[in-house]
Amino acid sequence: MAEDYTLRRVPPAARHGWRTVAVQSFGQAGNIGLLMLGALLGISLGFWPAAGVLVLGLVIQTVALLAMGTMGMREGLATTVLTRWTGLGRYGSAILGLVLACCVTGWFGVLNTVVAQGLHTIVGGPTWVWALIAGAGITAIVMFGFTVMARTAAVTAPAFLALSAYLAVTQLWDRPLAEPAGGMSIPAGVTAVVGVWIIGIVVAPDITRFTRDRADVVRLTVFGTVLGQLLIGLCGIALALAFQTKDVVAIVTAGSGLLGIAVLITATANIQNLNLYVGTLSLANALDTLIGRRPGPRLLTVLLGALGAIASATGVLSTMDSLLAVLAGVLPPVVGIATAEYYVVRRWRPLLDESRPSGELPAPPPTWVPSALVIWAVTAAIGLLAPWGVPALNALLPAFALTVLAGWATRRSRLSPAPPRSPRC
Repeated sequence: MAEDYTLRRVPPAARHGWRTVAVQSFGQAGNIGLLMLGALLGISLGFWPAAGVLVLGLVIQTVALLAMGTMGMREGLATTVLTRWTGLGRYGSAILGLVLACCVTGWFGVLNTVVAQGLHTIVGGPTWVWALIAGAGITAIVMFGFTVMARTAAVTAPAFLALSAYLAVTQLWDRPLAEPAGGMSIPAGVTAVVGVWIIGIVVAPDITRFTRDRADVVRLTVFGTVLGQLLIGLCGIALALAFQTKDVVAIVTAGSGLLGIAVLITATANIQNLNLYVGTLSLANALDTLIGRRPGPRLLTVLLGALGAIASATGVLSTMDSLLAVLAGVLPPVVGIATAEYYVVRRWRPLLDESRPSGELPAPPPTWVPSALVIWAVTAAIGLLAPWGVPALNALLPAFALTVLAGWATRRSRLSPAPPRSPRC
């Protein structure tokens, strides 16, 4: 991996214009996972209800993305490094790094399996061989860092959108839309939309740290992430209703030959780049914190890429879907804790503000923040177990509120005068 400022601030000279970062974000948002989500919504709810659910979920996402993305732009720090000073403390950020590294490596393997199955269907040959080939190709791209990823996205993101739109139009031309099969409520649909990109919300600073100002963050969020999800999600809704199935691999390979291969490859290239990139940054922070060592980013990228590809090739991930869902479910509180601390409580914000002009890291962060870890655990449990509402919001909003209350209580205890001592006789 080229110099990517894994554990330090991105200097002004290394920042990019918003269009470069937006193309990368668009490619990551417009991926096979969103096509799958659109297909699930479409076959369950019908076109217009599914489209409405998609828009509502994206509105919720946008608020969280802007809050996290602005933090990354201001401080120039990757998510797990930034959370040292935004509520989690040094070792809390290491825990987050390990969770993210496991989560994104697992999803890298899941999506790698989708590509391998598609290539096996169209071209033939052993699925495990295609899994290893696809994993190696993505790993090679990520090894060269953000700049090469952005250049790759400039080709694959427009290609994926064009191919998906072409496939949708040609297949819908003479096919009636199926009636929805039901089986999903509106809250469940919103949950799916927010949940499918919750990792992207948490790690937004990993990307926005390369932007130059707040306006750039707004532009890349709206024209990159949100627009990409909207367009690809709508394509998935329409295709599912046309083919009367939510099996995306079957949809893109049905009678499309090489076009199906192109759709599958471009649909996964950028989100897989993000998975490995985030995994590398997160694991680097965890290892730096826990053992005081900073392994080379390229070595970490190869390690995570190999693990994901091997897990994909051996089929081990088929038994880990529930674990990956739980790991993703513990992430929403991080957004609530970080945004509450950075924008409202501001206990460590002065350290970030003072060090920003020099481009150096702030003074050492707190080692442990017990209140934040308790809030994280409790609100994650609420999000995972509560039978009502939208799970991601059930975890995120209480985490925000409890962090504000904990900060207020801490401030009051510091300001309260000590009780007068009784005079000694």
